[in-house]
Amino acid sequence: MNFKITDSASASADFDIEDKSLLSQLGATEFVFHTAAFVANVGKPVDQSGFKTATFGGNFTAPSRLLLNAAKLAINSDVSGEFGLATCADKKLFGDDFTPEITIASDECWVSLEIDTSVDGRLSNTVDGVGVSVDASTAACFKTYTLLKASGGKFPSLGEALIWAMDHYSVNYSPESVRRQPPGTVNVSDLKGTVTYSGSYSVPISVNSLASANLPFNDKIDVNPGATLKLAGQIALSGEFVVRSHKVSDQELHFGVYKKKNSILSASFTASAGIQTDLAGQDLITTFIGAVFPAVDLSKAGITGKDADALRDAVQGCLNHSLSLSMNATCSASLTDEAAVAYSINLSGGDAKKTDTAIAFALRGDWTALAGLPNATPLRNILRDTEKVEHKIVINLLGIYNAQSVGQFVKSCTVLHDADGQVLITDKETASRVCVASAPLLADADKLRSALSEAFLTTVAYVAGGSGSAGGAKLKDLSVAQTYLRFKDNMSQNEMRQQVLLGKALKLITDGSWDAVLAAHARFGHVKVSAAATYDAGAAMKLFFADPARRTPRAIADLERIGRDVMAALIDPTDPTGPARIKVLKDDVIWSVMDETGAVGSFGHIPGLRHLQPNELADVGTDWVGIRWWADAMANVAPKLKDVLAALEQTTAQDPAADPSFMKRRAALAGVLGQVARKSRAAFAAGWGVAVMAAVSEFTAPLTMDICVDGKISAHYESGNSAAPPKPA
Repeated sequence: MNFKITDSASASADFDIEDKSLLSQLGATEFVFHTAAFVANVGKPVDQSGFKTATFGGNFTAPSRLLLNAAKLAINSDVSGEFGLATCADKKLFGDDFTPEITIASDECWVSLEIDTSVDGRLSNTVDGVGVSVDASTAACFKTYTLLKASGGKFPSLGEALIWAMDHYSVNYSPESVRRQPPGTVNVSDLKGTVTYSGSYSVPISVNSLASANLPFNDKIDVNPGATLKLAGQIALSGEFVVRSHKVSDQELHFGVYKKKNSILSASFTASAGIQTDLAGQDLITTFIGAVFPAVDLSKAGITGKDADALRDAVQGCLNHSLSLSMNATCSASLTDEAAVAYSINLSGGDAKKTDTAIAFALRGDWTALAGLPNATPLRNILRDTEKVEHKIVINLLGIYNAQSVGQFVKSCTVLHDADGQVLITDKETASRVCVASAPLLADADKLRSALSEAFLTTVAYVAGGSGSAGGAKLKDLSVAQTYLRFKDNMSQNEMRQQVLLGKALKLITDGSWDAVLAAHARFGHVKVSAAATYDAGAAMKLFFADPARRTPRAIADLERIGRDVMAALIDPTDPTGPARIKVLKDDVIWSVMDETGAVGSFGHIPGLRHLQPNELADVGTDWVGIRWWADAMANVAPKLKDVLAALEQTTAQDPAADPSFMKRRAALAGVLGQVARKSRAAFAAGWGVAVMAAVSEFTAPLTMDICVDGKISAHYESGNSAAPPKPA
C-alpha cells in the first residue's frame, strides 16, 4: 500500500507499507507531520537525524477498526498521534520506571507510533478489552514501541524506521492479539477506567481511645489499640492508567497496568459474596467493628434499618478513603508511570487455555486470575501489598471512655473520615460539630484536629490521674496517644520543609539530613507524614507538674517559654512573615508587653511591633493567642488534677466513685477541662501541639514519625534513633 507523508514545509515523500498492517485497515493513506524539516531528514540514519518526536495529523476512514469496531472511535484529523525515537542516549525506554526496566544498548533504538482517539463508551463483547474496564466515554491513546538494532554498525534511516513502526503497529484487545504481538515490541494503552483485583487483604489499623470532658470517665472500657484488619473481597481502583505489554520474546511477556504520571487513584472495596441485609450479617461491618472492639456483640447492639445503613456507608467510605490514600502513597506516579500490577508470563508454559483466560480477564480490567497461573511471576502488586504499606488507618474513638459500655458506644456512634486519612468514631453531637455539611461522611480537617486536641488534653489529664491509688489499690494503667497526620497529593517545597521542621522539633530528624532532598524537589507528590507520642501516667504527670513527685504545677511563664521556643523552631525563616514571628517569639520584652496588653487588636501600638506589616502583625497575634491559651489551659488543669490525686490517696473506698469528696474534686477537674475544650485553639491542633507537649514532658513519651513521599522516599524515626536519613522506598 502506498503511503504519503508531508511536513509543515510542504515537502512530501511516498512510502510502501504492508497491506495487512493495522494502519492500512484504519484507512490511513497520509500523515502530515507538524515539523518543518521532517521529510528532508527521512533519508538520514536515525542516530544522525537529530529527531526525537513529532506530532502528525491524518485522515482515517475506519478508525473503529482499531478495536475491531468494539466501540465507536474518533481520531482528530489535525492531531492524530505522535511518532517518536529513543536511543541509547535516553538510557531507558521508560525512564525511572518500576520493573521491568527496558534499557537501551548502544546498538539499539526504539521507534514509537501513537494513535490518539476518543472512545465512545463501554466496549462491546467483540473484544476482551484493553486492560481496564471502560464504562464511559474517554480519551484513549494506543502506542507501539518497536526495537531496531544497528546492522554492521549502521542504523536504518529515519524513513525506514517510520515504515518499520507502521508495519509493526498493533493494539492488544484479546489473548490472540497478545500472542500475535511481534517480539521486540511494547504495546501501550493509555486511558481512564477501573482495575480490579480480588483476594484477601491485611490492612493495619491504629486505634486511639479518647475521652470528652462533659461526662464521667469510664476506665473499665477496653478496646484494641492496634490490630490488622483482615478483609476478603475485591479492590477496585479507578483513575488514569497505562497498560503495557512488552513482548520480550515469543515465549516471554511482561504484562502490567500502571498508574499514570501525575494522576490520582480512587479505591473502593467490595466484601466477598454472602453479605446479608442486617448489620450482624454485614461481613465488612462485623470485621471492621470487631477489629476495634473485639468483645462487642453486634447481634445484640440493636442497630437496624437506617442506622445500620448509615453505619455501613460510613465504614465503607472510610475504608475506601484510606485505601485510596494507601494506593496513591505507594505509587510514585508524580515522576513516572508506576506499576500497580505487573507480571512476567511464560506464554509457552502452563496450560495455554488457562493462560489465555487469565489474560482475557486482565484485558477486561480484572487482574486477579494472573496470580493463579504457575507460569506467571508477579513483578509488583500494590493491591496485595496493603499490609506492607506504612499507611495505617488511624481510628480515633472520641468519647469512648465516657460510654457506659462498648456496645452502647457502638450503638449510638457516627463514623467520619477526613482528607488526611483519619477515622473518627464518636457520638452524633460531636460528629455534627465537625462534619462537612455538604458531605455527611467527611470531617472538616481543622475542626477534627481541634476536637481531637480537646479530647487529648482531657484524656491525658485522666491518664495522669491513673498514677495514684484508691483505697490502697493501684488504679488501672492507661495511656493515650497524641497524633499528627498529614496527607497531600501535591506539596510545595516550603510545606515539605515544615514537616521536616516538625521532625527536628521532636528531636527525631537531625540537622541537614533532608537538605539535599528539599533542594532537589520544587514539589512533592503523595506526601504522607505521621507522628505520634504515647503518654503513660508518668509521662502525663510531667506535662502538668514541674516536680511530679511533689505535684508542683508548672508556672505559666515557664509554659509560655517552652511554647514560644517550639513555635519558633517550627517557623520557616523563608516564609514572608517568618522572620518577624521568630524575632517576636524570641524577644522576652516584647512578649511580656503583649501579655500585659492582652488584646490582639492593641498589639499595633506596642513599640516593638509598630513597624510590622499587617500580615506580620496578624501572624504574631495568632502565635500569641495559641501559646497563651495553651499555657493558661495547662496551668488551670494542674491544680484541679492535684486535688484529684490527693483525694484518691485519702479515700478508703475501693471504688473512688463511691466517695463524695473524690467525686466533687473530679467534677471540678471535669469542669475546668470543659472550659479548656470550649476555648480550644487551632495552633494546638496542628504539629505544634504534638511538639510542644513532647517538649514539656522533656521527651519522656515514646515518639515515632514516618515520612513517605511518592512511594520513592521514605523515612522512619523513633525515640533514640534519630540518625536515619531519608532513603529510597
